[in-house]
Parts: sequence; structure tokens; C-alpha cells
Amino acid sequence: MKSGAHAAEASISALEIPMVAASLGGPESLVARPAAAVHAGMSAGERAKAGIGDALIRFSTGLEATEDLGANLAGALASPPGAVA
Repeated sequence: MKSGAHAAEASISALEIPMVAASLGGPESLVARPAAAVHAGMSAGERAKAGIGDALIRFSTGLEATEDLGANLAGALASPPGAVA
């Protein structure tokens, strides 16, 4: 998988099942990029020191079928940056 914010956003865009999360905690699968959301107020240096890279994707598994989630994740991670499924 390519790294960086652009690649992370492209992978998130290619997902069909999980929703982009403002907060985590519901029964559905959710996805977020902490560097662009919760930790956006930190400098790049502070995020790096905390281990929060621009390409970090947080995934919260919900109640959807495991096979569906696995297939969707595999497809999204295999997509070239900028490609939307």
C-alpha cells in the first residue's frame, strides 16, 4: 500500500461499507483518518511524535458480515490512489 495522506484518502474513498466517521461508537463499521480529524489541531511534528502519520486509517468494525467487510477492505486497499470504486 502506498503511504501518505493522499493514498489514505483514496483508500477511504474506495470503501463502500464503512461510513466516514465523525465519532466512533455505533453498530456500523466506521472509518476515519485521525490526522485529518481528531488530531488535525496538532502540528505534523507532534502527530509524528505521537505515532499518528498522515496515512493512518482508523477502522471500527461493526455488525456487517465479515466476508463483505473483508472484500470491501481488500478492494479499497488494492485501488490505486485517486481511484474510486
